[in-house]
Amino acid sequence: TWYAFATNSNGKHVPVANSKDFRTWTLTGQDALPKVGAWSTGTNVWAPDVIQRVSARDSVGSLHFMLIIAAQ
Repeated sequence: TWYAFATNSNGKHVPVANSKDFRTWTLTGQDALPKVGAWSTGTNVWAPDVIQRVSARDSVGSLHFMLIIAAQ
């Protein structure tokens, strides 16, 4: 299964879609980033990038993104 991660929309910070054939995509309804840090405005989460790192022992994923920092 393939996964795609999008810029915020439909009330999700990072919406997730999946595909079995890399042609037909379905929104899963999941949010890869359901909560953002208190230091952010919680809006405008942009350009998510997910990387999977696989080793002989395990598989680890990391999510990188841009957002607006809240004024202090």
